[in-house]
Amino acid sequence: MRKSDGRVKMPTILSDAGFTIVVTATTNSVTVSDGTNSGTNTLEVNATSADITISAGSVYAVISTITITPTVVKNVATPTFNVETGDYFETQNVTISCETDGATIYYTTDGTTPTNASTEYTGAIEVSTTTTIKAIAYNGTDDSEVATVTLTFPTIYANIAAFKTANATGYLNMAGAQVVYIDNAKKNIYVRDTSGAIDVFNNSGFSTSLTTGDLLGGYLYGTYSPYKNLPEITNANLDLVTVTGNETVVAKVIAGTTEAIAANLCDLVKIENTEISESSSKYYVGDESDIQLYDNFSVGYTATTGKSVDVSGIATVYNTTYEIFPRFESDIVYLDEAVAVEIGSAGIATFCSEKDLDFTGADAIAVYKAKVEGNVVKLTQIHKVRANTGVILMNALGMDEGAVAAVNVPELTATADDVSDNELVGVTTPTTVYKTDGTKYNYILEAGPVFKMAVVGGATLAAGKAYLSTAYDASANGARLSVVFDDATAISNVNVETMTYNRYFDLQGRRVMQPTKGLYIVNGKKVLVK
Repeated sequence: MRKSDGRVKMPTILSDAGFTIVVTATTNSVTVSDGTNSGTNTLEVNATSADITISAGSVYAVISTITITPTVVKNVATPTFNVETGDYFETQNVTISCETDGATIYYTTDGTTPTNASTEYTGAIEVSTTTTIKAIAYNGTDDSEVATVTLTFPTIYANIAAFKTANATGYLNMAGAQVVYIDNAKKNIYVRDTSGAIDVFNNSGFSTSLTTGDLLGGYLYGTYSPYKNLPEITNANLDLVTVTGNETVVAKVIAGTTEAIAANLCDLVKIENTEISESSSKYYVGDESDIQLYDNFSVGYTATTGKSVDVSGIATVYNTTYEIFPRFESDIVYLDEAVAVEIGSAGIATFCSEKDLDFTGADAIAVYKAKVEGNVVKLTQIHKVRANTGVILMNALGMDEGAVAAVNVPELTATADDVSDNELVGVTTPTTVYKTDGTKYNYILEAGPVFKMAVVGGATLAAGKAYLSTAYDASANGARLSVVFDDATAISNVNVETMTYNRYFDLQGRRVMQPTKGLYIVNGKKVLVK
């Protein structure tokens, strides 16, 4: 039919349960309307009757066919699945149900439309590869609509090296990975696993609670997209990344060569006993003075040429220039101004230096002040320590990790941390420590760790150590004080006198480096931290 104004009004159309009208126009499209809803060439009407208007506006439209299809009302409910269409990373057991009593469900997994001649559903369907399941229900000769669900199992790259080799867009398995460093703007998240490291980059910055040291699980989605030869993941989605714990990130000690930087891009590295040189207002380190020292994180450090240093930072490259990005001012340690600090096999020790020291960049060592509260010694972590201050040193990964080889700790150039409540007394010469001076009682650190009251006749404490001096008399408590940590550091209200420093796991089996109040697993037994 043809109409000069392109408009056709159809009489009322009746149906038992709504209908669909499809208009085929050989020239121009038309608008189909029932006065409430409209659509281009097609209109679904839910009412049982309606007056339909077909309009092509002010232009001509040649309509060749008008098809009206009444809605078919099914007496059998459409089957439903226990899963939804989407990406899956583990085998799924798919169940199908139907609300119609007595209905029998049939299904297919090859994409074809099921009938009552298809496979009858009798129990959960195990799915581990990309699969489309279609299901239909029958009650006698009556059937239902067909329900469809698609489970997609994307390729998962086992580690960072595999992701880079595949030059992939997809999912990276984060199990065993650790956040090496996150810059202040959260644009760069440097992540390492046993196969290598990579920069997860977002120019607008990530909205994430991830922090340096986080141990990761789950999956990271993104695109491998190197920038100026630096391995990066862009378009990253962190929604499926999980955190399983947090551990101090320890720098990898590498040779001072561009080859060593190239082999450890995006990782936290340390070049020992190198020298800073200057060329064209730029600073360089390394065996050949060809690794640029670049203040990418706006640390604001001052580089002094001609001096031997230990340098830590993120290993990077820009085109063909290999670089190292210090994270803190203390990542550059001038060896002639540094103090070599180490911890023995016990994993914990007292310490005192004649120099102001900054432990901020000493990743392998945790430093604590101490104060007696009740009958326990509370340890609180600090980083910047004035000379002659007594402190506790511990392997940052826990006492069970044992000794820490000598670490060069730089002199402190900033304000020290508050130690006004510190009850540790440092000694810089061999000192005899007696049980009491009349007003306070003195305790010496022992393995366990516990503080044991000094003997009446006194005991000699070596130079560079510290003892605890407090008003609390533990004579009635076996002359010992147990140790606790503040909430921001580690264990709370655990009597350490009778325990070794063990690994803590939550009830899901994830290692916890900083337990707070709750129930944990230690050496296969449940331990309550109060």
